[in-house]
Amino acid sequence: MSTFQSVSALLSDEAATLALGQRVAQLLPPVLQALEGRALCINLEGDLGAGKTTLTRGLLRSLGFAGTVKSPTYTLVESYQLHHSAPDGAPDSVPLPEQAEDWSQGERELFARELPALNALGQLEIYHFDLYRLQDPEELELMGIRDYFAQQALCLIEWPDRGQGILPEPDIVITLEHLDEGRRLTISSSVLTAEQLNFLADIKL
Repeated sequence: MSTFQSVSALLSDEAATLALGQRVAQLLPPVLQALEGRALCINLEGDLGAGKTTLTRGLLRSLGFAGTVKSPTYTLVESYQLHHSAPDGAPDSVPLPEQAEDWSQGERELFARELPALNALGQLEIYHFDLYRLQDPEELELMGIRDYFAQQALCLIEWPDRGQGILPEPDIVITLEHLDEGRRLTISSSVLTAEQLNFLADIKL
């Protein structure tokens, strides 16, 4: 059994949740490299409307994806293939694609600029699962769920409890809870250092 470390913080509004996704994106290159070819599994926990898809949107925006980001409640999984190659292999940043009309004000303020993304990775497969309507965990076996985790990729899983017994142990668990003054954020991980956890929670020591 892996040892998990945890940290908690307060997210005051949607912009803070989007910024959390941005910080997750920043940590992807070193964390994925350390996993040596397998997928990074992040469980996203919290009630309906807690901000799980908002967090995912912030992460994808930080990697240069400007399209619509929605939770795949009916399809179970949405995949994103993100690519970047700088001219002559030189380090560069990915210019943000033209903003979509459905962007929130918080997204426009956070991501309306060039973003350093995918430089270290070159390309990245992201799989966003929403298991809310999953009737039987065995359905995951039928869709070849293990193949998603056997490659270098990022797997974000909403309602992971629905896949208990089939899903691998998560590397990171991000929990969002409704509060009157915002959302309580709790991050637990077996692969992140204390410094990385504090960075994700935006805790300045």
